Amino acid sequence: MKGTVLEASRTLQSFVSNYGVSGSGNIIDRQQASLEQFRTSDKERKAMEKQASQKLKQASKVIEAINGLNGQHQAIIDEFRELQQYYDESLQFNAEADNMNKGKPLDDDPYDAGKQAMDNMDGMFGFMGNVLGGVRDELFQNEYAVHYYQHFDIGNLTGMVDGSNTGGDVIQEFAIGNQEVEYILYGFHNPAGNISAAYAEIFGSRLAIRTMEGFIVNSKLGNPLAILAAAILYGIEKAIEDMIQLCQKGSVQLSKYVPVELTYRDHLRIFLFIHSNNEKKLSRMLALIRLNTGTNPAERFTYASGEVKTAMRLWFLPGVTKAIGVVFGSDGDEVQGNRYMVKRKADFSY
Repeated sequence: MKGTVLEASRTLQSFVSNYGVSGSGNIIDRQQASLEQFRTSDKERKAMEKQASQKLKQASKVIEAINGLNGQHQAIIDEFRELQQYYDESLQFNAEADNMNKGKPLDDDPYDAGKQAMDNMDGMFGFMGNVLGGVRDELFQNEYAVHYYQHFDIGNLTGMVDGSNTGGDVIQEFAIGNQEVEYILYGFHNPAGNISAAYAEIFGSRLAIRTMEGFIVNSKLGNPLAILAAAILYGIEKAIEDMIQLCQKGSVQLSKYVPVELTYRDHLRIFLFIHSNNEKKLSRMLALIRLNTGTNPAERFTYASGEVKTAMRLWFLPGVTKAIGVVFGSDGDEVQGNRYMVKRKADFSY
């Protein structure tokens, strides 16, 4: 029985060591420490979630403040109503229906807001990946819009973004003549709608970029849920800082890891590609032309004339070519030295 007793003794000693004696070898103590570590991480995660929600509400208040400026200046409202009439007539003339009423606000939940921002960025980069494949006309239209129409001066929102004032005096800057590009982009027929939509979309893009940075910065936290909460909190805080910098400086770096400066107009350029709807954008351009000039484009003919000159190197004697040119050449064709000059002209109207 000696061997059996010794085996029982060893088993009992192992059990006492694992469950009875306190220390690093105690299984219960290790599980307790692991549980406490999880609870600590969970408390930190909940604290970060609460802080992120508060920061997100801070960002949302800026958009609410911008939208709250609607209805404060009757002359500007009347101008937008006139513009809407011209836009509707342009759509009807081109048989294009429009059922857009309002933009999409920021989501109150930090996780949902982060997901929405990521989805928007996925769409943006996916679209930009196809830019060279077949959006030449879109590129020309967008560049025409950002170069020949006036965009809003984002610096006017500095006080509202940093909290130094409520922006009551900013409504004067919301005239349609100061936000033509934003109107072409979003199409809201009220003073604040296009500005708030642009602000929200820029904030969403900054949130997506900064949240991705947050995953890198907080990757050492260990707990995946804590990393996610910390990344979102980092993203919201940095996105708010970016919006303040954009209003104060006029530009912001694309990312901490990609130090390329993006201006407010650069953001509008990108969004014009995302919101690819040529008929509506063109109708808004035409409505602005009618508002600014008093001329209805639908009642005016458009005429375009183009001329192309081409030079081809001669493969045989210039004298012979001149002789042939007298018989077979078209008007405007001529020989200059060893080159044959061809000129063609085309005229179009509609």
